[in-house]
Amino acid sequence: MKQFFKILFGSCLGTILALIIIILFFMSFGIGKSSKKAPKVQANSILHLKIEGEVTDRTYENPFSNYNAMGLFSVGPNTTGLFDILKALETAKADKNIKAILLEVDAMSIGFSSLNQLMKGIEDFKKSKKLVYLYSDMPTQKTFLLASVADKAVINPVASCEFDGLAFETMYYTGLFEKAGIEPLIFYAGEFKSATESYRLKQMSEPNRLQLTELLNDLYDSYLTNLSNKRKIDKATLKQLADNLSVTLAEDALKYGLIDALQYRDDFYNDIKKKMGYKPSEKVNLISYNQYHKINKVLESPTSDQQIAVVFAEGTILDGEQEQGSVGSITYLNLLTDIQDKVRDKKIKALVLRVNSPGGSAFASEQIWHKLLEIKKDIPIVVSFGDYAASGGYYISCASDKIFAEENTITGSIGAYSMLFNVEDLLNKKLGITTDEVKTNSYSDYISFTRDWSEKEKQTMQRSIDVLYTRFKKRVADCRKLDSTTVSNIAKGRVYSGVDAKAIGLVDAIGTLQDAVNEAKKIAKMENYTVKFYPEDKDPMDFILSSFMKNEDKEDNIMINKLSKTFPNIKEVYQLKDLESPQYRLPYSLNIKY
Repeated sequence: MKQFFKILFGSCLGTILALIIIILFFMSFGIGKSSKKAPKVQANSILHLKIEGEVTDRTYENPFSNYNAMGLFSVGPNTTGLFDILKALETAKADKNIKAILLEVDAMSIGFSSLNQLMKGIEDFKKSKKLVYLYSDMPTQKTFLLASVADKAVINPVASCEFDGLAFETMYYTGLFEKAGIEPLIFYAGEFKSATESYRLKQMSEPNRLQLTELLNDLYDSYLTNLSNKRKIDKATLKQLADNLSVTLAEDALKYGLIDALQYRDDFYNDIKKKMGYKPSEKVNLISYNQYHKINKVLESPTSDQQIAVVFAEGTILDGEQEQGSVGSITYLNLLTDIQDKVRDKKIKALVLRVNSPGGSAFASEQIWHKLLEIKKDIPIVVSFGDYAASGGYYISCASDKIFAEENTITGSIGAYSMLFNVEDLLNKKLGITTDEVKTNSYSDYISFTRDWSEKEKQTMQRSIDVLYTRFKKRVADCRKLDSTTVSNIAKGRVYSGVDAKAIGLVDAIGTLQDAVNEAKKIAKMENYTVKFYPEDKDPMDFILSSFMKNEDKEDNIMINKLSKTFPNIKEVYQLKDLESPQYRLPYSLNIKY
């Protein structure tokens, strides 16, 4: 009888799973079909760009965010893609049915170089003589900068404002480790490579303070210059407003000319209706960014058999296979191998690598660098830097023909480090846990977490980090055709702005992704070309299979929702497990307060 019930249960379970897969297949088919039907744009429409949350280079979408029945899928928050916004602006510029753009900006998380590109896109759109409106309930300093390129910028009358300059704060855990009985085992190369300072010091080292001060000053000067030019307010005046905390309320922002008006949302909408020629009883034709994004996808069609492949390398560089939003070594090696096959088939004539990464695994960076070097034998490779292209992000980039950076790109950080922990005192003295072992050789338990390390072991680990550092510098010297002494002087783990990186030879020019594409076309001597973006968007069925086979919520998404502003510090502690392997990573999580 028990066997009977086992068979019955197994059969029922198999049937249920089969039904679920069938249902998901038709859901996937329906989503795929609906995605190909572009909404129509009515006459006298306004493109509604609501920018909130994280702005990444590409839009990361989960097609099951509205389904997620029975918690079957790992559903993370969607992001807004910078280049998808720019494409929407470019299309809207020529769209006779789009008469204006409405930007709604709240809780926007965007890097300075991305913000500058967005502003340039809006200014280009304005050449069509169409209007740009901006509205915000929660204006930040970046909101004010974006507002400076709008024809009319309005904030809520009771909005709280922030205009107090830039700051960088980090937490130091050395005192905690001392109390807990944890000994950090830290190995690094490069005096400015400060990623480990939070675990070995109680305050910033002088080299780190120097590089952070210079970096913040560069970013802030660029910010003030842009805002001053756009708003016609003297830079000294803007700095004084920040120094005196003069702008904390909505009326302050209006008084000092940072915005154009104070209105509640409905009054603002009514003014737009009047300006656009709508009757009071009529509804404004608003087309959302998501709808317009679908139109762009449908309208995209190949114009040439010759392709320029644009590969987005965004997020931390990690070993193995990784999901979108990070650069997995296996994932990208497979991707680059596919591109290499298309190069041999004469389909791809040039490659543009878009890097927006703080770096990560030294091993993964080396593998990707090597594969790109192979591809470079057959086609030109041009690199475009986003907000970050540091450490491992720079490592994978140096094997290219030319590098473009934005003025505010954070790059450099040529160095290496590794970090482990000895928890013997925590286990023995705090928790009463002891360990014992047998071994065949003197160092069979090398890289132990439960005992003191000998000087021999420490020297051995430091030697491996020094080798990685030397290799990094050699890669840069060879690929960039720089003298080894020059590279040694500008390395040391130090970070630079895009402008400074150009001055010392780490990048070739200040420019955008489009500039990089144009350069790739020029080097490859192409007349006509089609830009193809990689990694390609996932088919909905891929989401079914990957989510069904790997049903686990991403830790980042859970922590973001629950921990909000404390997330960066918690995440930093959580990611300590990744630092056991050597890292080419930005010296810190650069969470600048703005």
